[in-house]
Amino acid sequence: ELSLPEDGNLRIKPLRELKNLRSTEKSMQNLTVKSDSTYLLKGMSGDTMELEIVIEAPQADEFGINVLADKDGNNGFTISSAKGSKTLNVGYINPPFELKQGEDLTLRIFVDKNLIEVFANDRQAAVAWHDYKPKDLQVSLFSKGGDLKVKRVSAWQMKSCY
Repeated sequence: ELSLPEDGNLRIKPLRELKNLRSTEKSMQNLTVKSDSTYLLKGMSGDTMELEIVIEAPQADEFGINVLADKDGNNGFTISSAKGSKTLNVGYINPPFELKQGEDLTLRIFVDKNLIEVFANDRQAAVAWHDYKPKDLQVSLFSKGGDLKVKRVSAWQMKSCY
């Protein structure tokens, strides 16, 4: 959904009807991903899912999420950014995106088998393709060069629209 509010900045959000396809919600709050580590989100996995992640104004040099990752949360499809970065890295796609000073990052990520769609702060969206092994369904967060504070992670399995 596209909208143009009074501030003149174009907003882009997932279609609200997608919420009707959600099932089996799982959520976690107030996580800290220690510097130079990976945090496996236990119980949040799959290849047809929606994730919503709210990261407190990131201070780590590099941080992100891996979807469709192996049992240790590695070797998946990476969505990342870095402190002071002017891009959002969505696998092999690098759309322009910059956080304002002190701004939280809210990612909405849709995984539909090989297709990954990412929305960032209602200001940017990107779609990418990823080949994966059917056993690699894990989701993990990572941080390099500083701790990452995550306010909330919510995950839903998605039902088919057919």
